[in-house]
Amino acid sequence: MVLLHESGQIGDVTLVSATGNPIGGGSLPVAETPLGNIPALVCDDGHALHDSRVICRYPDARGGGR
Repeated sequence: MVLLHESGQIGDVTLVSATGNPIGGGSLPVAETPLGNIPALVCDDGHALHDSRVICRYPDARGGGR
């Protein structure tokens, strides 16, 4: 969230709350990431990123590394 704010990209992202547990998936993003990984970032092309470091690298590169 900080990276998105600092790079001026917060308006490009839709936040979706997710809840669940190992027994009941709830609203975990299992359609996007088979294990329901949180956090997850679903890109415009449908690919999902689900590791915090990878998620941070994507908007950083997209924003020109500002």
